[in-house]
Amino acid sequence: GVPKICVPIVGKTKEEILAAARSFEDVALDVVEWRVDWFEGVFDFAQVEDVLKDLRSALGETPILFTFRTSKEGGEKEISVNDYAALNIAAAQSGYVDLIDVEAFTGDDIVKTIIDAAHEAGVKVIASNHDFFKTPEKEEIIRRLRMMQDFGADIPKMAVMPTCKQDVLTLLSATLEILLNQLVLLNLQIGITRIGKPDFVLCLSGINFSKLFFKLCSVRRLQITLIEFFHFYINLWLDLENIFHLFSIEFIIGILAVADTC
Repeated sequence: GVPKICVPIVGKTKEEILAAARSFEDVALDVVEWRVDWFEGVFDFAQVEDVLKDLRSALGETPILFTFRTSKEGGEKEISVNDYAALNIAAAQSGYVDLIDVEAFTGDDIVKTIIDAAHEAGVKVIASNHDFFKTPEKEEIIRRLRMMQDFGADIPKMAVMPTCKQDVLTLLSATLEILLNQLVLLNLQIGITRIGKPDFVLCLSGINFSKLFFKLCSVRRLQITLIEFFHFYINLWLDLENIFHLFSIEFIIGILAVADTC
């Protein structure tokens, strides 16, 4: 299938969150990520569930990805390991979400517990890891992704920081090796969109892309145009063997560099 576009919601209040969801009515997106770590009532699950119920109503059949990004991996708030597990399991069991994001280095037993509970509730799991300082070596990227697979995650994800062109090629090489073994994954470089394969999810992360969609795209038409642009551009990237893919990276870097100045 065609890669999917996931757009984040990072509102602090219920009103902001639902307003963002309603604004997506005419946007050609595939998945909405609720970055619940931005929500002011996140530590009261009754409030979280109340928002989820209305969010599900506002988004209809659009899949919802539930994400608490911890401060250690670039999120807005700190949370204890036990509270993190309880929040994600409760969200999975609520019946309102389709996927949850579980940070892979939360602790092996905790991660496995969350994944097992989510699967029992019929919810898919993205296992994630973020490195905001560098791009690890190819072998380390592969090791982390395979670890996520061993945990039972449905989609392993890594977000890394490129410091040179070679870092981009390193991630591409690791991604290709994993894909040759038929593992569905989501790989990102901070400031660079990444593709994997059919059924890959292109995630507009709440770290960089929230600037793109909530600052730069305060004009409604521009928001829709940019999403349409990503749909068009992704379709040109579907063949990893197409040399055009390598040249397209720098163009996207330029676009995101502009967004980051907002």
